Amino acid sequence: MMKKNFLTLVPIIFVLVIFIRLASGEAAKVQVKLDGLVCTFCAYNLEKKLKRIEAVEDLKILV
Repeated sequence: MMKKNFLTLVPIIFVLVIFIRLASGEAAKVQVKLDGLVCTFCAYNLEKKLKRIEAVEDLKILV
């Protein structure tokens, strides 16, 4: 349950950071460290969700 809530919260924070940068007119490089993300399936699902965001040009998730 907590893992699901955490995986839902990460994209929300990511989107907020991107929108703040876009509002200022600057391109942004955002690096986020997630401790505990060891499952490749979870990483793949998180990557799919984040790539749906229009402002995301490139994304790498290292497990």
